[in-house]
Amino acid sequence: MTPVAPGILVETEARGQPLPGAACVAMIGDMRWDFASPSVITIGAARGVLRIVCNQTGYRSSELLFKPAAGYARYPKRLVLEMNQP
Repeated sequence: MTPVAPGILVETEARGQPLPGAACVAMIGDMRWDFASPSVITIGAARGVLRIVCNQTGYRSSELLFKPAAGYARYPKRLVLEMNQP
């Protein structure tokens, strides 16, 4: 049986400080989860490249790609996306 992760805490920050309220989307293939940061998203066992994109007014879009190592069945418990001003 493949272990299932309880969830991933996704946070956004600017200059090392929390920046809540960003509109985010997590995607694995054709699956999609929309949420606002910070949030815990439950997506289960690692089954492909996880792509997260967050947008916040006054900041550039931030994108994170996470590819699980071969044989590793979980995504990290916490991911932080850095939001930068234009």
